[in-house]
Amino acid sequence: MQRLISLAGARVTAGLTQQEMADKLGIHRSHVNAMENGKAPIRPAYLIAWASITGFDVKDIFLPSESTEKMTDDSESTEK
Repeated sequence: MQRLISLAGARVTAGLTQQEMADKLGIHRSHVNAMENGKAPIRPAYLIAWASITGFDVKDIFLPSESTEKMTDDSESTEK
C-alpha cells in the first residue's frame, strides 16, 4: 500500500525547518511556506528537488489541491 505524505510532512520527517528547506532550494522561506499551504505554484523542478532532499519518491508526495491547479512548467503556456 502506497503511503502519501504532504510537502510539509516530508520536510519535517527529514528533520528540516522551512528555512533549511528554503536554503537548500535557493528560495525564500516564505515561498516554502506558500508552497506547503497551496498558495504558490510548485514548479516540477522544485518538487523533484524536494523529494531528493527529503528522501521521498516524487510519487509519494501529495500537493495541496490549490497548488496542483497553479502548477507550472517553464515550457508550458500560462494562458487560461
